[in-house]
Amino acid sequence: MTAPNRPIGPRPTIPELLSLLHGSPTPPWTVVGQALVDLEAAGYPTTCGGTHPWIDSVVEPLGIKRASGWRYRAMARDWPWLRDRLTEAGIEAPMFTELDPATGAEQLEILIRLVKATTPEVWAPQARAVLGRTTTLRELRRIWSHYRPVLQGKTARSRSSSGFVQRVYVDPCDPRTAAAHYAAHACGLLESLYSALLERITGQRVVRMGFFIPERDHHFPGLVTECSEAVPGWTLNAVAVVHLHNHPAALAHGFVIAPQPQPCDSRNVRASVVDALWYVSPQPHRIPSDVGLLVCDSEGFLPGSAVRHEQLIKPSTRDDRLLRWLLTKGLRPCYAAEMQQAHQRLRGMPIDSTLEQGDPE
Repeated sequence: MTAPNRPIGPRPTIPELLSLLHGSPTPPWTVVGQALVDLEAAGYPTTCGGTHPWIDSVVEPLGIKRASGWRYRAMARDWPWLRDRLTEAGIEAPMFTELDPATGAEQLEILIRLVKATTPEVWAPQARAVLGRTTTLRELRRIWSHYRPVLQGKTARSRSSSGFVQRVYVDPCDPRTAAAHYAAHACGLLESLYSALLERITGQRVVRMGFFIPERDHHFPGLVTECSEAVPGWTLNAVAVVHLHNHPAALAHGFVIAPQPQPCDSRNVRASVVDALWYVSPQPHRIPSDVGLLVCDSEGFLPGSAVRHEQLIKPSTRDDRLLRWLLTKGLRPCYAAEMQQAHQRLRGMPIDSTLEQGDPE
């Protein structure tokens, strides 16, 4: 049985709800969201004339934008479902109107999508961090950007729809779901650990890095298709732009992420838009000699084969349009504390000497 959003009792009337909302001081966003759900259930939309959506007459006097009002309403409708999932995972969660208002609506929205699209091993730590206010919206957006493809474009954003929870279904038996889960897991590891892994392989320090994914970064897919001869039968799934210490030029390292082996007929393949190319797979696979192999499972990176050293540290005769465009998105400094943590995580993974070749200068 779905838990209620507030203590059981008589449902407030429309005048009571409007008085609650438009009194002083302005109520928390959770109270606004629940009131919008109650107003809708009480038939308030049918009493509103004019050409503007009914929600405008409720939220505009509060200084709340229409889009935020719809989001608050959606979170109030979907919270009982999320609360049930949290309870099943052993995570204590309050009623909706008792949530800490400092917990943002967008954070909950992303968390609901993570719960729908991933497994408890992925979403439960994020749920605890959201409710405990130990994470940031930026970090949640970063994690969700990896898993968004699992939904295969389904969002249920129509305001007249029954909501995300009821309308969106992710089939765990669909091979595309498993493939998207693997790609998301691999991208998460690469974004967190590739700079440290590159230092271990090359013995040179990475000072800045940007990690870019087609599904997340606008215009990237078309640009890759246009200016990459791409590996026959392969898709360039992600690109890391790295800047090494004492190297004047940034480098583009590409990743082909393949949950299942993908055939390639060419002996020597290099996507023309990157300087080095990695093939990421859950098991060893025969690949061309100038492509590196990263074996990645649920625990992390396993023994593979490194890209040739010169490919990792020197620019190639590539098409520069992709790299130039990615550089406009900005590279993030590799801070010492974060790199130390990344190196520590790598030391706990069974990567052998075929990948590790030195310590950073």
